[in-house]
Amino acid sequence: AVEGKGRRLRCISSFRRIHMENMLKRTRAEDVENVKIGEMIKIQGWVERIRDFGNVSFGVVRDSSGYVQVTWARNEALLQEKEKNYEEFRGIPMESVVSITGSLQNRPEKEKNPKQKNGEVELVVSNMEILNLCRENLPLSIHSQDIESHEQTRLKYRYLDLRRRKMQKILAFRSSISHCIRSFLISRGFMDVETPTLFKPTPEGAREFIVPTQTPGKYFALPQSPQQCKQLLMAAGVEKYFQFARCYRNEPLRSDRQPEFTQIDLEMAFSDEETVIQVIEDMFLEISDKIQVSLEFPFRRLSYNDAIHRYGTDKPDLRYGMEIADILPYCEEDDIFVHALNLKGLGKALSRKEVEILKKTIVEQFPEAKSAYLIKVKEDGKWKGPQFLSEHRKQELETNIDLKYGDLMVIMSGINKEKVLQILGSFRTHGARKSQEIGILEFKGKFSPAWICNFPLFEFDGDTIQSVH
Repeated sequence: AVEGKGRRLRCISSFRRIHMENMLKRTRAEDVENVKIGEMIKIQGWVERIRDFGNVSFGVVRDSSGYVQVTWARNEALLQEKEKNYEEFRGIPMESVVSITGSLQNRPEKEKNPKQKNGEVELVVSNMEILNLCRENLPLSIHSQDIESHEQTRLKYRYLDLRRRKMQKILAFRSSISHCIRSFLISRGFMDVETPTLFKPTPEGAREFIVPTQTPGKYFALPQSPQQCKQLLMAAGVEKYFQFARCYRNEPLRSDRQPEFTQIDLEMAFSDEETVIQVIEDMFLEISDKIQVSLEFPFRRLSYNDAIHRYGTDKPDLRYGMEIADILPYCEEDDIFVHALNLKGLGKALSRKEVEILKKTIVEQFPEAKSAYLIKVKEDGKWKGPQFLSEHRKQELETNIDLKYGDLMVIMSGINKEKVLQILGSFRTHGARKSQEIGILEFKGKFSPAWICNFPLFEFDGDTIQSVH
């Protein structure tokens, strides 16, 4: 009778414990630091790793907020049903989804890591439930931080790729910036208005994606931007509008172009250029304070013509120099346009073979150029390359573009000035990247925003007129 009563008491106690475990609310990893030592908690997430030492096993469980170390020791007090649970814990595949209940305890002194979040505590497991068992060999390593490699595999298994710590940080960073921008604009009296994604085709710069309908001959277009919609809002009396607008452009893909993207779209009534510039700079000031990035205010301002003539593009990277120079006054020809670009340090850094490849690229990819020269400056100050200027003119040119030993000068000429500048602008970007790779320039992580003002509305393309922007 006494034995039967004891079994009943153990069953009741076990039932109460299991009931309490099931009633526990989930504790996120970031909230573990607020839990008292000895308190029972439940964590749920992905198994990061397991280390088995026979009588004790350690594991790390990850959720979107952080990590928690879990410990399960094998001892005689383990009930029979827990023995099976313990064996499951030891052999569970990585990335399985689990729900673990246990008491929070201090780690042994020699195992504490004060530099790590939750590095001084561990969860002593009393029960584990497998919510989703993962297969053994995943096609993608979750714990590799090299997010640049195996792009096709990453895209195929995107749900695995997004589990990486770095990718999670990128998503969280974008979310916090979006919240910061939205809060700022609303505080300035802007109204967040969502405009239609299915719209009528409009003649703009890019081709549009077409969406067929059930009515023959009728279709929608995905908008390149909410241009007409925000103009309607202005006419309707919505004086300050913004949205995070999805935009679609049916164009060939490039490194800086994709078929869909998000832009911060805003419009203001009764405003002028200075008002718009001030609002945007104030917004960037708010963002830079939040992410602790140093920006110079007010932003630099360049005219469109100035940007094209100095940098060969309407979106110049101003983190480094390497400006394009008009050297026609130093030349005898007057029926063409001649410009030069000084690629600082690359004359010394690039081998002869690399210089020849660079010259071949110019000839093959830019047949519009009438002539192209690559000139190295040797240690004695002499030019290695075509000689077409007098010594006096050389000295004047060297002073004008700061040409010194070890530099590589690219000279191009042609009858189409815009094309010559565009080609040199491309080589300016390419040269800067190469200089950064070999340690001559260092501009990664730096920011130098600028306003490009006085943008032309149209330009000639043969016999037709097209939009510039």
